[in-house]
Amino acid sequence: MLPAPQPHRQLVTRFAAWSRRLALVACALGALVFVGWIVDTPALDRLLHGQFVRQLSTGAGFALVGLALWLRSPRLAALFALGAALLGAFILVEDLTGWEPLLTLGQPRTSRMEPDTAVDFVLAGLALLLIGSDRWVRVGQTLAGLVALVALVALFGHAYSVKAFFGVTAYTKMSLGAVGGFLVVAVASWFARPDAGFMAVVTSDGAAGFAARRLYPAVIVLPLVLGGLTLAGEEARLYNGKFGLSVLVLASIVVLVVVVMLAAGAVDKSDHARLRLAAVLLEESERRHLARELHDEIGQSLTALKVRLEMMPGGPGVDETRNIVGELMARVSSLSLDLRPAMLDDLGLLPALLWLFDRYRAQTEIVVEFAHEGLEAPRLPRERETAAYRIVQEALSNTARHSGAERVQVRVFRRGERLSVQVEDGGKGFDPDAILKDPQTGGLLGMRERATALGGHLTIEAAAGKGTRLYAELPTI
Repeated sequence: MLPAPQPHRQLVTRFAAWSRRLALVACALGALVFVGWIVDTPALDRLLHGQFVRQLSTGAGFALVGLALWLRSPRLAALFALGAALLGAFILVEDLTGWEPLLTLGQPRTSRMEPDTAVDFVLAGLALLLIGSDRWVRVGQTLAGLVALVALVALFGHAYSVKAFFGVTAYTKMSLGAVGGFLVVAVASWFARPDAGFMAVVTSDGAAGFAARRLYPAVIVLPLVLGGLTLAGEEARLYNGKFGLSVLVLASIVVLVVVVMLAAGAVDKSDHARLRLAAVLLEESERRHLARELHDEIGQSLTALKVRLEMMPGGPGVDETRNIVGELMARVSSLSLDLRPAMLDDLGLLPALLWLFDRYRAQTEIVVEFAHEGLEAPRLPRERETAAYRIVQEALSNTARHSGAERVQVRVFRRGERLSVQVEDGGKGFDPDAILKDPQTGGLLGMRERATALGGHLTIEAAAGKGTRLYAELPTI
C-alpha cells in the first residue's frame, strides 16, 4: 500500500512566511496613501496619479487587511478583518443611499473609494474572518479568489486600454495601485493557511500537489501574457481583430498543451518517487520482521537447545554439537543485527550509529572518526533515521571491501529541516559513473534511491587514487 500524500512541510512553512511578507506589502500600500495625503507634493502627486489615487479610506482598508494577515493573535486579526469589511460595506451604503457623511474627510468625490474597491474590501475582510476557522476555511479561500477576480476585471480594463465600462462594468474604476494591492491580499490570504482547505492540495507532496503547483500559475499568467502580445500585434497593425483572436486561441492551445505535458511529466516523476519510497519502506518492514523472527524464534530455540546440551554429560559428539550450536547462535545474532538493529527503533539514530562504529572497528580494524550535531533530541521520523543509518552502513561496507583505507570520517549534522550525512576516506577511490552504470552494483544505487525517495539527494565524489567522499542530504520532515 502506497503511503498517503502528506503536506510538504517545507513548502507549507515557506508559504506561511510569504503570507506575512505580503501582509507587510499591503500595510505599506495603505501607508503610502496617507503619506501622499500628508506630504501633498506635485512630484508625489504625479507619481501616484493613475496608479494609486490618494484615497484615505482605501489606505485605511489596506492597512486593516494587512494587519489582519500579519498579526498572530486570532482575536486581533479577526477584529481588523471585520473593520476592513465594515469599511467597504459603509462605502457601498453611501453609494446606494447617497448619504455621504465621510465625503470624504474633506476630499473631493474623485478621491473617494470606488464601488469595486469597496466590494473587494468586504470580500477580503470576510475571507480573512473565515480562513481563520477550520470549518469555513474553504469558503474563506473562495472569497479570496473573488477578491482576485474583481481586481483582475479592473486590470483587464487597464491592460487592454478599455476607455470606458458600460452597464454593470461602469462601476469598475479601480486604480492600478488598488488592483496590485488586492492581488497581494488574495495571494497572502491563500498562503495564510497553506495546509488547509483547497491549498492543502497545492502543498501536498503527492501527484496532485505536483500538478497543481505547475498548472495554476500557468493557466493564470499565460492567458494574460498571450492576450497582451495579441493586443500589441493588433495595435502595431500586423493583423486585424479577428485574426488576432484566432492567433490568441491557437497560441493558448499550443502553450497549454506544452504546460500539461510538463505537468504530466512531473506527476509521473512524483508517482515513481512514491513507488520507490513504498519499496524502501516495504523492504525495511520485511527486514524488521525477519530480524525479530531470527532473534525471538530461532535465537530462543537455539538457546534452549544449548541449555539442554549443557545438561547432558560430556563427550566428543556432545562437545562438537555444543560448539556448532554456539556458532549458529552467533551467526543468527549477527544476521539479526545486520538486517535491523533493534536499538535503531528503540533508541534512535545516534545510539545505533555509535554501536555500528564499534562493531565495524572490531570487525575491520578501520578507525571511524565521528562528528555529529543535532541528533540527540527530538528524534527524527523513523524512515529518515533508517535512510541515514543505511547510507552510513553501506558506505562503511564499501570502504572495508574496496578502499584499503585505515581510517574513515563520518559526519552527520541536523540543521533546521535538513539532515546531512558525509562519509569520506582516503583510499583507492573509483570511477563513480562507471560503477553506477553497472546493474550489479546495487549498494550505491540503493543509497541514491533511499535519498531520492525521501525528497533528498546523494552525491559521490571519487577518483582513482584520491579516495571517496559521499554526501547525502535528507529532509527531516
